[in-house]
Amino acid sequence: MIIEKETADLVLEQAKAAMSALAEMQTALLTAIIKYNQEKQLTLGIGEVSMDKLIRSLDKKTGETLSYCVLEASVFQDLLRTGVLNKSGIRNYTAMASANNSDVMIFYGSRDQIFMDNALHAIDALYGTRTMIDRDSFFMTAEGKDLFVLEGVSAEDAELLDCILRKKDSHLHPFPYSVVEMDGNPCIICLSEDMEKLKEAMKVVAATFESEQGDRVLEDIRIRLAGRQERGIAIKEARREQAIVDVDHPFHKIVVTADDYRYYKHNKEILAVPMSDPSCLDRVYDLIIGMSSPVLTGDCSYEQLPASQQSEYIHKHAIYEFQGESPLEINLAKTAEKMADADALRKYLNKMTGYNVKCEESEPEYVMQEFAKEHKRRKARELERDVR
Repeated sequence: MIIEKETADLVLEQAKAAMSALAEMQTALLTAIIKYNQEKQLTLGIGEVSMDKLIRSLDKKTGETLSYCVLEASVFQDLLRTGVLNKSGIRNYTAMASANNSDVMIFYGSRDQIFMDNALHAIDALYGTRTMIDRDSFFMTAEGKDLFVLEGVSAEDAELLDCILRKKDSHLHPFPYSVVEMDGNPCIICLSEDMEKLKEAMKVVAATFESEQGDRVLEDIRIRLAGRQERGIAIKEARREQAIVDVDHPFHKIVVTADDYRYYKHNKEILAVPMSDPSCLDRVYDLIIGMSSPVLTGDCSYEQLPASQQSEYIHKHAIYEFQGESPLEINLAKTAEKMADADALRKYLNKMTGYNVKCEESEPEYVMQEFAKEHKRRKARELERDVR
């Protein structure tokens, strides 16, 4: 049988199309199998449940909703490997691998948002991308490890330490630490393995305060801390039915209820922060920082007004306006000039700790050693008194 060339070409094209379609089907099937195996592998974590069970476990009485975060697969595996996710306090979660990339989506109840935040802070600290973290996240990171506690610090010391470690031109190595209270006094706590990093950082803190910029930096820090305390009081004293609203974007707000602070974005509830949460104020403040022009108001009638009139109405009925923090200006070059001044360091540490250490050596390292010895002697005497 003779087939014309035109007909032959058509048959050939149809055959190619069929083979291509078959290849696509095979590829899709293979992708689905790989994705299924990835999901099975990724869902071996403690607390892992099916999506159906997770949804059923949500607390409907309190209006709990489903929350999620997207992580790289390696980060998720580290959350499992280190046990951070298991220790975080999250009740149930569902992990799903993305079909298009290596990301993993973790779904959980909105009531557990604080625990997920703590877990992510802890893993950030392990990666060295976060320095000062809250107490819960730090102890999650430090479980099973020896700790070092630096006593005799002030709120100003801790604030300057955080600012210096975050500066891009700082030569210091970042490390996880937290500021906690012991016997009513602030202390800096870190891993024992990071003790030398903390000591080196505190020398920079001391040199900064003792440099010619010290008085100005101290005043700026005190203004920052006073403003933060004022904002904390405003958040804490917000009464039921009041709201913290972004004047520039009125559909972003935090509504204060009898039990929690509920964050809405585009008028959709994103999460609820319980007032019983020890880090409640810090979490709410983080949300407020994310707003461009936040105010506290007790009148939400603006929601009934046209969009063009809402901002003016909110401003008029604002009870309190939240002011942001300006960056702390620190000249590390001037700080470096004081780094070799052992006497300046000794005076600062005496003032900070209340000790009266004398050191004839001219090297800062010897000063730090003498203070470490004095601290050890005092702790030993306290222990003897406790035993008696």
